[in-house]
Amino acid sequence: MYTGFEKLNKSSKVWVFQSSSEIPASLLQNISIDSKDFLEQLNSHGRSLKSSFKLLYNHFLIIGVENSKNEISGCSIDTITRFVKKLELKYNLSFFDRLIVKYKKNNEDIKSTSLNEFKTICKTKMIDDDITVFNNLVKNIDELENIWETNIHNSWLKRFLDDA
Repeated sequence: MYTGFEKLNKSSKVWVFQSSSEIPASLLQNISIDSKDFLEQLNSHGRSLKSSFKLLYNHFLIIGVENSKNEISGCSIDTITRFVKKLELKYNLSFFDRLIVKYKKNNEDIKSTSLNEFKTICKTKMIDDDITVFNNLVKNIDELENIWETNIHNSWLKRFLDDA
């Protein structure tokens, strides 16, 4: 059962799917329609799941599922993954490249780079330690709102600054 993202409770489970490249504005409405249609049908063992999504910064698809009334099952999680893979194929996007780092300084545009290039950037001091990175391993809406966007020093990426 699709609902507005703001209507999900703070403990709702989230999955952050990061696009390797910026999602073109021309695709946002189609991805939104597909996501809403998918979430309308999402269930766990035949029981409807209260769920929603957000497209943030034209780089991130975030799916949230309230886990209080009906527990989400492994099969339902697999269904979410298959749906996002279908989006990849349909819109020629990549949401599963874990070797892409996204970061920004202040309110500038989000930059994308490979993990290896990010290491080099840190070593050569081409960025300072006052950048924001994205912790895509957040587990719920509370973490999404409070620690998803974080200073590099609060993330696993800080080791590349330490190596510099």
